[in-house]
Amino acid sequence: MESSDIIDTDQPENITPTLSITECLELQLQEIEMLQSMFANPGEFIMFNETMIDNVQTFISEQSEGLPNHLDFTIKITVEDKIKLNICIHLPHMYPCIEPEIFVRSDQLNRRQETDFNLDLNKMVLSQERNIMCLYTVIDWIQENVVNFYSDGNLFGIFLLTPKVFLPSYSQRKNQVPTYSTLKDSRKYETFSRYWIYSHHIYSKIKRKAMLDLAADMNITGFVLPGKPGIVCIEGTSLDCEDWWYRIRNMTWKKILCKKVEEFQLDKTAIDRFDSYRKFEDFKEIAFYNSKSNMKQDYHMDMGEFFKFLTEKQCAYMFKEYFGFDGKS
Repeated sequence: MESSDIIDTDQPENITPTLSITECLELQLQEIEMLQSMFANPGEFIMFNETMIDNVQTFISEQSEGLPNHLDFTIKITVEDKIKLNICIHLPHMYPCIEPEIFVRSDQLNRRQETDFNLDLNKMVLSQERNIMCLYTVIDWIQENVVNFYSDGNLFGIFLLTPKVFLPSYSQRKNQVPTYSTLKDSRKYETFSRYWIYSHHIYSKIKRKAMLDLAADMNITGFVLPGKPGIVCIEGTSLDCEDWWYRIRNMTWKKILCKKVEEFQLDKTAIDRFDSYRKFEDFKEIAFYNSKSNMKQDYHMDMGEFFKFLTEKQCAYMFKEYFGFDGKS
């Protein structure tokens, strides 16, 4: 499989801010005050922690040396009297010099709709001009565009859109592996695939959530190791892995590529044992922080612990594929 090599702006590394951190935080408080006045009904504007604003104000007044926590809040709105949305907003300290993280949750959207909408939302946020507050513009865009991803059960939507469901993981169904004769489309299970993916870095909460949601939707197992570099492994049917990889690699990345694809062609008897080819029981985030690493900022992995993890999963051979040298636990 050919590697993808794509530009990413999700975590700018060489941008020189035009505003100081104090100026950024002052602008954030001004924008939050405006949003609170716009969404003033009870339950519409919810701060993750009520002390956040006080802590930021204390820092701005130079009465605190340590940086305050990031400002996190949720805005709850209803679009066209039927689509209830939770708009989750995370403001990095240097916003608006860098982009905010924004994603939407809704019980009226199935998992695929929600993921696709958040991918488009992420592109819209990244397109906004730096150093200018953009939250109102983004919220307005959400209200105008979410209807394009929603179906209220009309005839057209019945065939394309299904209610949000949480499919059982491999660990939940490993004792109930379907037989060849009962598979709805047995050809889908004729090839078991495992993709090993490398990214320059994985920081964005939106991208990480998309990876987890798509994996659950497609019964894909594996892991994502956020940080710098970012490492991902997915495994499942060939069709599901191709679909997952297509959607993820088409997000905005600085660099992402598939280092290795392992494929196993299965005959009729092997299809009954499809899940026995898996190295992982579910798809989840893992973390191996170096003791010298700042977990909140640089996310550099502990190489020894990662090699130990791969060894336990009988995948130690991939360490050299990723880094060019043999691992040591």
